[in-house]
Amino acid sequence: MKPGNAISRLLTSRSGMTLVETLIASVIAVIVLGGAGMLMFQSVHTQRDAELLSYANNAAREKIESLKALGYENIPVGETEETTDDGNFVLLTDVVSDTDPATGFPLRVKTITVKVYTARERVFGAEAPGAASAEQEAGLVTTHVTRIHKRGL
Repeated sequence: MKPGNAISRLLTSRSGMTLVETLIASVIAVIVLGGAGMLMFQSVHTQRDAELLSYANNAAREKIESLKALGYENIPVGETEETTDDGNFVLLTDVVSDTDPATGFPLRVKTITVKVYTARERVFGAEAPGAASAEQEAGLVTTHVTRIHKRGL
């Protein structure tokens, strides 16, 4: 056996993986696992956002239902700001007594708007109620609007 034959046999042997093949397989594995990790991270993030929106919607609905329970005459016109019991959200409620744009006479309708902000992003005292700053808009989670009609004459 010649010494050159042993070296050429080692170089042309296909019995094992070469370093290049191992590196390529490792890069492919990293790309696949990285993509799966990003997908899992995005899934958790989306689930958290959906949960936040659900809680915010429930807070807005509860506020509107509590105002409706007062009855048309007892719903105070104006703006109020309150924090939920758990401290996670700030509710900015605006009640307006609607008027006919042509005559200016009351329409016997009150419009209730409830904006729900995340409490950690809300800037207390930075703006007058109703004048949402850019920081407040960034923390805005949901807005609910409903109308209450006065019954009878």
